[in-house]
Amino acid sequence: MFSVNSQVVSALRPDHLELILFVTERCPFRCTYCYQQFALGKMPPEVQIGIRRLIQTRTDLTSLMVSWFGGEPLAALDVVRSLGRFFYRECDSRDIDYSSAITTNGYLLSEEVFRELVRYGVKRFQITLDGDEEHHNATRHLASGAGSFASIINNLLLMHNSDHDFSVSLRVHYHRDNVNSIYTLIDQLADLLRGDDRFVLYFEAVHPWGSPKDDSFPFAKANYGELLAKYAQGKLGVASPPPSYLCYACKANSLAIRANGRIAKCTVALKTAANDIGYLKESGEIVVDNDRFRRWVSPLFGTSKADQACPLPSVLKGADGAV
Repeated sequence: MFSVNSQVVSALRPDHLELILFVTERCPFRCTYCYQQFALGKMPPEVQIGIRRLIQTRTDLTSLMVSWFGGEPLAALDVVRSLGRFFYRECDSRDIDYSSAITTNGYLLSEEVFRELVRYGVKRFQITLDGDEEHHNATRHLASGAGSFASIINNLLLMHNSDHDFSVSLRVHYHRDNVNSIYTLIDQLADLLRGDDRFVLYFEAVHPWGSPKDDSFPFAKANYGELLAKYAQGKLGVASPPPSYLCYACKANSLAIRANGRIAKCTVALKTAANDIGYLKESGEIVVDNDRFRRWVSPLFGTSKADQACPLPSVLKGADGAV
């Protein structure tokens, strides 16, 4: 585990770049607590060209980390496929250390898609579950209202039955109404995935992230994470957050490129003007508002662990409104 100091050093490396790519900001799900507005569709060709040229013109790069995000990134599989192949081949030809991860709801992660992602360097997956089938389907359902649990579990089982090198962080959301159901989910996952240390569980409370339904959502009034982790220990691996965590939004060499080419630092505060720090040109040039950029990276040079773990509150103190 890196110390905060070494994480800060890494976050300032000019030869390293971390890109979070919103290949589409639409999603087949309509999770009840979701903060996204689904206004932006699939990333257009000119933005994809800009991303390619950004990498091609960065002759100083020795390492590249790409995270696929959305919306649901697999709803724009053609973009993931095209850019993923480019990154893999470009980095291989230039001896750049390449790594890749994806945050997906898991619904579209068929065996064929999974194998293709791994082939082009995607080795880390984050997939969310919200308790047992009944409770998961109540909060993480399709736009049609149909449930998603059975398809996700089937896709996890297909991954488990493969011999590929990968890891899956199963992010389990809890709230006031589904806590008991998570014990059932842990038992089910232990039966399905027992002995497979490629899968780890961690537990996250649902927070008021900006959904229109925040006022009526049953947020947990207590922290159940430690109790759930204790139960899961010995049943299935548990991933605990590191004691000192440096948020990606703090990192000077981390950028989130939205589907329209606008650049953000945080993947959650998408409606906050201070999070819109610039844009990517088709030429690959990045145009940045330096004042806004400095607000996000300033915790790197301070001592506040809270600001380093989440710079958003300190950024908002000097924010200039919402977009």
